[in-house]
Amino acid sequence: MLFLRRTFLVLMVLIVPAFVTRLSYDGAVYMVARLHRYISPQTLHLAAIVEFAMLFFITVLEARARWTPLRAE
Repeated sequence: MLFLRRTFLVLMVLIVPAFVTRLSYDGAVYMVARLHRYISPQTLHLAAIVEFAMLFFITVLEARARWTPLRAE
């Protein structure tokens, strides 16, 4: 059971930040297009990179907090 739990934590760290960043990036591009505005593509890419780094850091901290096995008291 511990192996399965830790496998899901590793998958969470690898998949969740990329998935959420992609959704956010697509949403930003969609909103810019719908509002007939223009934002430099380099600015959008830089924002996505920073967002990915922050989300990755947060998911690593969350996985680290959940990594330890549950203790029976």
